[in-house]
Amino acid sequence: MNYSLVCFLVRFAPPKAKPTQMTDNSRFISYLNHQFQPIQLFKHCGMQPKVVISWWAPLSDFERGEKRSQINKFGPNYELHQYFFSETEGYEKHIILCSKAQENTAFEFLLNTLRRDFPSHQIEGRYMGLSEEEIIDFAPIKAKVEPVLFEHRDYQIDLFFSPGTSAMSVVWFMLHQQLGLRTCLLQTTKSQESPEQQPRRKFLNIERATELGSFILKEGRSRQEMSRSQLPEDHVLLSPALERVYNQAFKVAQAERGTIIIQGASGSGKELLAQFIHSKSPRSKQPFIAVNCAAFSDSLLESRLFGHAKGSFTGASQEHKGYFEQADKGSIFLDEIGDISPQMQQTLLRVLQSGEIAPIGQQIRKVDVRIIVATNQDLVQLCQAGKFRWDLYYRLAIAELELPSLDEQGQAAKELYLKHFVEQKRQLYCRKKPIQFEKKAYKELLNYRFPGNIRELESLVERFYVLGLEEVSRQDFPKRLHLMQQLFLDSLRLEDVKAQHIKMVYERMQGNQTATARVLGVAINTIRKYLDLS
Repeated sequence: MNYSLVCFLVRFAPPKAKPTQMTDNSRFISYLNHQFQPIQLFKHCGMQPKVVISWWAPLSDFERGEKRSQINKFGPNYELHQYFFSETEGYEKHIILCSKAQENTAFEFLLNTLRRDFPSHQIEGRYMGLSEEEIIDFAPIKAKVEPVLFEHRDYQIDLFFSPGTSAMSVVWFMLHQQLGLRTCLLQTTKSQESPEQQPRRKFLNIERATELGSFILKEGRSRQEMSRSQLPEDHVLLSPALERVYNQAFKVAQAERGTIIIQGASGSGKELLAQFIHSKSPRSKQPFIAVNCAAFSDSLLESRLFGHAKGSFTGASQEHKGYFEQADKGSIFLDEIGDISPQMQQTLLRVLQSGEIAPIGQQIRKVDVRIIVATNQDLVQLCQAGKFRWDLYYRLAIAELELPSLDEQGQAAKELYLKHFVEQKRQLYCRKKPIQFEKKAYKELLNYRFPGNIRELESLVERFYVLGLEEVSRQDFPKRLHLMQQLFLDSLRLEDVKAQHIKMVYERMQGNQTATARVLGVAINTIRKYLDLS
């Protein structure tokens, strides 16, 4: 019995028929359906059922411009079904992952369109609940995707590599290497780029790690080493802008008490700065606890921060020692502080004023904790809008530190970090030579504004190594980089237009600052400011 026949029998067998109405064929099909579940049927016939898993790609699965509400029939997920799903690979189903936490109209439209255009294909959509910050961060992506793969451990799993962010692609590679499941990494090319006007598929031939434990250990060490390496005394290259912030942080750290607000964009390194402050403070030998406040509901956050007694509420099966108590004599880092509710703001203000916590169902107790908070929002604006308490802000803002975005640090900083990550990932992936960049690709990379900051740059470099590239061209960049770059170039903000125009003239003057200033009719200091040459 061949694969296609089994797929047909599994999908199209009639549900139940009366014995008197059954033909020979329907008896056989009914017998199979009653005797075996679909997965068992494949096993019984000596074959491995196949599933393909991919992320949705909002920038590729939909048309652009005025047609952006229409499905792009040259997009990766659509073309997978048009050319490869049944005819070539014979997949039992396609699981499409959406980064959103709840039902999304665009994602549902994609699923329904695929189901309508390919009615014989089984298509399943899943919401993974990742934030905008997490979709470029390996750890949360990996935590969400692993259970989906283990759920299908009896299948041959094709991980469709093409859709998704760079970090998502890297996670597919990691899981292929680490989990020991029957996985393959699948890529497709665009049909427009092929002479036959049809997409081509390619399975990445990546050798699995022979020592699974050592690979995982190496990954863990590399994360720890990176965290340590970005601190000044551990010999990491810091840009001048970051060095100034860390020097301020070092002075702040010397005081044992005093709350601190760290402001900075997502991916700019707020938790690393908080760890640095703790490590250089008199509390360095005591615990450091980091909490993402946005990851918990109001009631759960209170329970996590301050603790609860066994049986104090439904589901409290055992006593929990809160994070404040765990961090006693040390430091606690509260990320996304701007997202906590008014009720939680009141509770936190009371803790700051009294130095006491009230675990649910237990007695009030004293704690001695240094509080460091972080946000990517403007707390003053939130206070003015009535969304954040002024009295809590004043309590927290004993010291304020602001981390510059990667773009604000200038091209020299990007080049510095790029070289650092290229070498770091070369060692991680045991490559003899570091990857090289074509001249145009290198220039475009340095001009890209990196909304995800240092984390996004690191993820991008890792993507190049995962793809096995030796020299990176512009065609190797993920599509979102080209689109985001164009969005920035098309910005109507005066400062953006000024900066782009000055850079263009500077390049035309072949890097001559004096000539650039003369042509533009501005002071040379203005040129240096916009080009970050000061």
